[in-house]
Amino acid sequence: MCIYTERPKAVVKVSPDECVFRGERVTLTCDIQGAGDIQWTYSWFKDGSVIRDVTERLYSITSVSDRAVYSCRGERSDSQRSDTSAAVTLTVSDLPRSSLTVTPDSPVFTGETVTLKCVIESDYSDWRYVWYKGANNSVISQTSDRYTVNRDTLSIKALNESDQDQYWCRGQRDERPNSSQESNRIHLSANGSGQISVFSILSFLLAACPYLLSTVVLLFKCYRARVTSTEDQSQYAVTEE
Repeated sequence: MCIYTERPKAVVKVSPDECVFRGERVTLTCDIQGAGDIQWTYSWFKDGSVIRDVTERLYSITSVSDRAVYSCRGERSDSQRSDTSAAVTLTVSDLPRSSLTVTPDSPVFTGETVTLKCVIESDYSDWRYVWYKGANNSVISQTSDRYTVNRDTLSIKALNESDQDQYWCRGQRDERPNSSQESNRIHLSANGSGQISVFSILSFLLAACPYLLSTVVLLFKCYRARVTSTEDQSQYAVTEE
């Protein structure tokens, strides 16, 4: 039989670290120092309030989301308790942000080559880029005749209607943080041929700039007047001879 002169001390250990990234899995361990093989029932506290239905030595948070303070305490079957542990603060940071850009800007026409670029706001350089397409989160992992994945860029050659969909990206790495946030989603729409006739351009300019038509007419009249004047002078010179 063990006789304690003072209450056993409880200590909270954190894995992987007290500084964690949002969405990571965190495991808290309540160690009763000097308790030997005695069976304890554990109580866990978050921000001073007891966490219900958690009585095990290990407490796992599947996906941590917010900053919080945790502590624990052990209790034996004879109602003897340990001291409540010192509080441990989990500091939660956002995963690195990622953004997706497209070249050329919309509108994009069928037959064009489109390049998507994934930019991750991070000092780490060992990212592996994962590309997604469509509502079913299909992963674009292999280079095909028209799809070329080169780390942070995805190129689509000869864009056609089958390519019309939403695209986005995410970064992954072996060390923490293991992932970036999902990027914004870009929806590609393949419009008709990008060839525009000179007539279409002039029609647009004339419709957008009504003064342009007046200027063109005035310049044409000035040109005709100058040509007529030159012809009259030439005829006069011939007559003088």
